[in-house]
Amino acid sequence: MYKILFVIPGLKTGGTNSSLSALYSNIKKQYDITVFTLSNQRNAEYNFDEVVRYSPFIISAFHVNAIEEKWYKCLAVLVLKTIRTIIRRLLGYDILDYLYKRMTHIIEKKYTYDFVVAFEESYPTKFVLYFKNANKIAWIHCNYNKYCPLGVSEEDIYSQYKNIICVSEYTSRLFVSRYPRLNAKVSSIYNLIDTESILVKSRKPIDDDRFEIGKRSVIISAGRIDPVKRFSSIPKIAKELIDRGLCFQWYILGPIAVRDEYNRLEANIEKYSVDNYVHYLGNKINPYSYFVNSDLYVCTSESEACPMVFNEAMILNTPVVTTNFGSASEFIHNNKNGFVCDIDGLAKKNLLGSHK
Repeated sequence: MYKILFVIPGLKTGGTNSSLSALYSNIKKQYDITVFTLSNQRNAEYNFDEVVRYSPFIISAFHVNAIEEKWYKCLAVLVLKTIRTIIRRLLGYDILDYLYKRMTHIIEKKYTYDFVVAFEESYPTKFVLYFKNANKIAWIHCNYNKYCPLGVSEEDIYSQYKNIICVSEYTSRLFVSRYPRLNAKVSSIYNLIDTESILVKSRKPIDDDRFEIGKRSVIISAGRIDPVKRFSSIPKIAKELIDRGLCFQWYILGPIAVRDEYNRLEANIEKYSVDNYVHYLGNKINPYSYFVNSDLYVCTSESEACPMVFNEAMILNTPVVTTNFGSASEFIHNNKNGFVCDIDGLAKKNLLGSHK
């Protein structure tokens, strides 16, 4: 039985960990799986928790949000991050590289793996680089041009990987356009969906009294509160729909990743006077009981690599309307399983014309 080590940033809600959860369900009987997490912070539980190994605090500290820690850990995190910044500026050396090298050496001294997988771009990809194992796999879950600005190159990093997996054809094309020499290493694999798990979770009770069913049509959007998701545009769209005489409740689920975007969302709710229509409910570990009780899922994103949420909504017979980002047409086909339009067209669409 092959032994595989997956390296992830942390154990918070998100598409990357959801896709790993579905992948784990499908391969755990055929392979010996271990998951190593760089950050020990978490706000969700996953089926692969039973095989998780946590990084020591000295590494986790560089991958956590300090304000989410207890005061003494928060102080230690801030001190360590400050030391790292000072050393980088004075000496041009990143102590995280040294810590990664030491940690991977400790892991390889104690365990033997046939494959080591960096299951997300950024820190996991840099961490796995220090393994001596030749079978290193990089997994890209993002629009690479959004993650890595033009003018910045990671070709030297990815050239040391045996395989590079992208989660959509669009993502693969973007990556290969940046690094043509790596074309032979690149392949596309869509994220898996654990249909049975979604159906089971959808039958669980809703845990928020603010979510109202039956009084008006229900629109739902979900994801981290981040500028790329463009949730702050929802109040303006809602106002235009209200002016057309539509009656609905629009709920937004997800953790706050960028505080400024959350502030813009709240400011626009007040600006357009839609506080009785648009509601931010916070992060939900189980969003599926909300999806199944909604009339429509709306995605306002500027970019998505592999929008798993589309398939999750459709499993629960919730129609999808999405903005026209790069990979949207790989998953949504107009008038068949949803609608694709630009963000300005969302307010013009008959959003509530199709119900379950």
